[in-house]
Amino acid sequence: MSATSIDSVYFQWQKSSAYPVFIKLPKAMLEGRLEKLLSDLGFQEVTPQEQKKISVQRLGTKVISLSRASSRVSQQVMLSDSLDKFGHEVLSYRGEAHVYTYRKIGMMVFSHTTSFWEMGIASQLDNTEELMGLRVMLNRALSWALAPLGIIGFWGVVTGEGFVAMKQSQSFGEAVFVDTDSETVFSSAGKSKMESGFTIFRADKSGVSGKLLGPEELISFLSTSNTYLSHLNLPHPLKRAAMKLGASVKGVWSGYSTQSEGLSKA
Repeated sequence: MSATSIDSVYFQWQKSSAYPVFIKLPKAMLEGRLEKLLSDLGFQEVTPQEQKKISVQRLGTKVISLSRASSRVSQQVMLSDSLDKFGHEVLSYRGEAHVYTYRKIGMMVFSHTTSFWEMGIASQLDNTEELMGLRVMLNRALSWALAPLGIIGFWGVVTGEGFVAMKQSQSFGEAVFVDTDSETVFSSAGKSKMESGFTIFRADKSGVSGKLLGPEELISFLSTSNTYLSHLNLPHPLKRAAMKLGASVKGVWSGYSTQSEGLSKA
């Protein structure tokens, strides 16, 4: 790949598993809080030698370029009055490109047909709320990048038995990604294999604690309450993943339910 630079650093998502999803950013942007966030999300640094082996011709390769937003983009992102009525997140279109904006944090421009995506950060990431906003943005980006590979994400946290699926605000932007083909779960706690008795605890709204969800009900929930944001239907690889996951694990209404409203309905 010719887009390498001595002034940039690359990170790969789940490097040991060789998924072709990368983040590129200027070395000057890399500081403790951002580096920790990338690590929490499952990104590991790529050496200069490994950078040269990144092939954008490989099916599914995505390179998300992080940078400081331009003054024009920053102005759009910071105009909270124009975005408030839509919530923190807005997904729109500019020709064939998707434009994803998170209020007061940043903007991302991408197309599912291209390998290189751009994300401009307007926030200084000075506090926990701003870092949570960037966590949400990066998890959204991961959701779009991993979709062709059939890896599906949910707002939530892992447990000893499986994971708790929540609203976005309940999880504080934490997400769990599931590769149903390899039966592997990825989260800020690391990666783990799906063992016998794997359980998804539904906590996005109040329910009867301990009540089982039938397979059809669980599949419907997984198909509609995931981290993939779109105005269109769920892509086929994710529909397949939701069906496979819902048919092979146990779903239970969780006692963790709260009345919190998420940052979005997705």
